[in-house]
Amino acid sequence: MLSAVVDWLVGVALMSAAIFGNVSSIMLRLYRGTEEYHEKLTSIREFIKFHFIPKPLANRLIESYQHSRSFTHGVDMNAVSH
Repeated sequence: MLSAVVDWLVGVALMSAAIFGNVSSIMLRLYRGTEEYHEKLTSIREFIKFHFIPKPLANRLIESYQHSRSFTHGVDMNAVSH
């Protein structure tokens, strides 16, 4: 009887650890993707300021990046195919 309770507690502890580990891994990947998006957007804005890109073209550059990012969901297609 005692061994069954101990086995059950160990099983619950291991299952909880596995679930928590997977959830935290998913959250880290989401955070990393958001961080990469903001870094790239900041670099585009810095490029625009440095090269004195006109406002209409600057808006098109930013929108182009945002659309391509939303279309691919942040996955680099060149990295996947190679």
